[in-house]
Amino acid sequence: LILYGINDIRINSCTGIRKQRRKRKIKMTTINVENMLEIFTSEISGHSGQIIDTVRQDGRAFMRSVLPHSKDVRREDKLHAGMALKATPDSVTIHPYVFRQVCWNGYIFGQSDQSRVLVNIGGATCVEINGKIEEVAADRGIEEVFREAVSECCSKDAFTECFKHFRHSLSTTITDKFQEALVYTLNIQKFPRAQALSTRIIKEYLAEDESTLFSMINAITAVAREEPDPGVKWKLECFAGQMAMLASTPVARVKPPAQAGQVDASQTPLRLIQSA
Repeated sequence: LILYGINDIRINSCTGIRKQRRKRKIKMTTINVENMLEIFTSEISGHSGQIIDTVRQDGRAFMRSVLPHSKDVRREDKLHAGMALKATPDSVTIHPYVFRQVCWNGYIFGQSDQSRVLVNIGGATCVEINGKIEEVAADRGIEEVFREAVSECCSKDAFTECFKHFRHSLSTTITDKFQEALVYTLNIQKFPRAQALSTRIIKEYLAEDESTLFSMINAITAVAREEPDPGVKWKLECFAGQMAMLASTPVARVKPPAQAGQVDASQTPLRLIQSA
């Protein structure tokens, strides 16, 4: 990155580059969104998959797809492997995606090892994995790097890991303080209409038969399914994927400064679960 004028250790992610590009005068190359959609569609088709949802808004595009891999998380409740794409003129993001057939809910696993974020700086393609830039492809165009990333994300291994999280969530119970913590988490993750979203999620959750993490993540995606704003829908599905991973992934205890009207970080949804 130093070769492209990025020598600040704080700018070690694609998000950091986008936020600092004007201040640091970082020259980013505009990404052709339509080209990314065509490549994504072609690769998914080549892996015997299909596109199930496409939305365009303000120069951005969102796509969701399903692949042939599927498993029953419980009797007559099938989960399909897939991939989700968000393409903008500044960046391209892909994540493993799980589609629940019985209710048509979708879950995006944004912290997966197969997730990728790509930006183009002065003709070089930067690839972010797990929040850090792990590769700078100076000799390859973003289309080639993107095609390769999509192919890797189509692997069955990505779905296998996601499926394990769902199975664990079935036996993970939730405490009675979850509602207050949910509002707090939606706020710190900068969700618009956090209070209204929380109310809708809790209503969906209370209609479920079980007080489990599985019920909660399905309540989140039920609200996402009806959300008209594609950006908010994407964030909700990513939040649901993050919640699903909590059942089998250790979470760091981070406590921010206390503020009036807030619960501390140890009481967020990242903490208000307990293995049954």
